[in-house]
Amino acid sequence: MSLKNEILPKGIRKRGDTYQWSRQINGERKFGTALTLKQAIKARENAHIEIQAFSDKKTKTDTVHKMTVEEGIKEVLANYEASARPSTYTNALSAYKTIAREFGKDKLLTEISTQEIDLFIRRLKAKNLKNGTINVRLVFLSKLISTAKDYNWIETVPSIHWLKNNNGRIRYFTQEEEESILANIDTFCKDVIITLIDTGMRKGEVLGLKAEN
Repeated sequence: MSLKNEILPKGIRKRGDTYQWSRQINGERKFGTALTLKQAIKARENAHIEIQAFSDKKTKTDTVHKMTVEEGIKEVLANYEASARPSTYTNALSAYKTIAREFGKDKLLTEISTQEIDLFIRRLKAKNLKNGTINVRLVFLSKLISTAKDYNWIETVPSIHWLKNNNGRIRYFTQEEEESILANIDTFCKDVIITLIDTGMRKGEVLGLKAEN
């Protein structure tokens, strides 16, 4: 078969002594020139991988940047309403009103940084709120952030600098606080945390338990 009558794969054509290739996926197009047909076929295959990776990344980025604080809070509150006690939902509603007001309901979740959270804490401290009260707000903020990560609304999780309780008195978790804490703990260690809360045992004591105990 002569070169003139050579049957070429789709997306490849002969131009002089070279082979021109092109590939288009989801509106993204790549093209190039190769010296041999084998090189052109390989380049076109690699272009498919690159275009698909770029398209997937673009789709992920577009999804991530759409969610605002207000939209994220609505989703989290819907989860609380469906699974938590009414009192826990009421506490969550109050906390998220504060969070929406302080961060701005139209702020993108991707824009909430560690520095932004530190400023949030400072503003609450300026209102003479106790560390324990602020930490309760941070529990609900942490829930919003973890949900955003699970739902792919954010790529990077900011750090939360929890405050040390320095009330100088013995206090106990309320039922609502315990539920809020457990809601932000992975399933695999939840039983251990419940045991710690309910018995007052030290971590080492719980981890040292055996079946006969």
